[in-house]
Amino acid sequence: MNPSHMPVHHFIAQLDRWKSEKKRRATRPSWLNEFIDRLAELFEPLQEVARVGFDCYPSEEGWQIGMFLGQSEIVGGPLDGKAESCPFTFDLQALKNEFDSVDQFRLFAISDELEEYGLETSSFVSIRGSVQSERVTVRVFSLPPDEAGIGLKNHHIDGRFEPV
Repeated sequence: MNPSHMPVHHFIAQLDRWKSEKKRRATRPSWLNEFIDRLAELFEPLQEVARVGFDCYPSEEGWQIGMFLGQSEIVGGPLDGKAESCPFTFDLQALKNEFDSVDQFRLFAISDELEEYGLETSSFVSIRGSVQSERVTVRVFSLPPDEAGIGLKNHHIDGRFEPV
């Protein structure tokens, strides 16, 4: 392919991905999208910038939502290419207040030793209850899942953050 066509090819591929993601997003009711947006505001990164990631899908038990802060990749400097997780605080009282009623509110503290038992996740808080008469479970993970990839690029030279 001619190199001058590579940006156009990339743009077309990006549009195709956007269309498929839009269809998937459109299946969520608007109240749920607004709920997720409010929850994203409850993250307080302990460094300059962070990007909230989430996964959301319906199940037999209602809507399942997993939330986390994405990793940043350092660009330039001695740590070039290193991925870093973002330390954060999260307002658990405000999370609880987003629910109409709460059935269960738990902390799952997972250590590296538990990987031998098939647990491949980080520690997380889980809350299950009712939102707008719908069953909802929210999990707030201390680390992003491996498949989430990089959320931001942190340019070492000028301190600029770039979404991925």
